[in-house]
Amino acid sequence: MSRDPISPMAELEVLGTHCQHLRLTRVAQTLPTLLEQAAQARELTHCVKQLSVEQQQCVALAYYQGLSHAEVAEHLTQPLGTVKSWVRRALGALKQCLARAAMAPVSDKPVQGA
Repeated sequence: MSRDPISPMAELEVLGTHCQHLRLTRVAQTLPTLLEQAAQARELTHCVKQLSVEQQQCVALAYYQGLSHAEVAEHLTQPLGTVKSWVRRALGALKQCLARAAMAPVSDKPVQGA
């Protein structure tokens, strides 16, 4: 028994439908991850805003711009020891703030998957 040949247009339609299904499946699989990353970014932004201006500058220069502590000190015209203290205190404060955010009641956290 032989099948009727499928027209090239019909083949393209089937292939297009299959590709669309694959794209939707990928989106559905990555959406929870993206939502979690967005929630983490909001928590981090909230915690960074709790730091002093000096601590924010040090963290931004060291971790977002990739400067060494010595380069941060030179950029801010501050002693190296001061910059190291600001960074250490900032990281400690961020760690505590993020830990509190992780322990917040479920009702305070963004709804995932909704």
